[in-house]
Amino acid sequence: MSKPEEIQVFDYVNAEGSGDANVEESDKRLMELGYKPEFRREMSLFRVLGISFCAIGILTGSSAAFQAGLFSGGPLGLFWGWNICLFFMFLVALSQGEICSA
Repeated sequence: MSKPEEIQVFDYVNAEGSGDANVEESDKRLMELGYKPEFRREMSLFRVLGISFCAIGILTGSSAAFQAGLFSGGPLGLFWGWNICLFFMFLVALSQGEICSA
């Protein structure tokens, strides 16, 4: 295989950037590996609000599920229900991690 073309990191880094040393080091490392750094390191207001609403949704959803489970199955049903769901969600997370690592 041929050696990847060497390009200066500063060709891709905006001169008006934050000047963060970690960002520049990661860009240099990507260039050493032969990849063009294309990740946009910025977030719009819409994206920030979306992440905030997702975080809030977890709290409200779990509190609603806690109340319904406590009234329907009692403490024992709630305990086993959460643990069984946790086990299967962990299996899904392991599967997705294996798929993404390939």
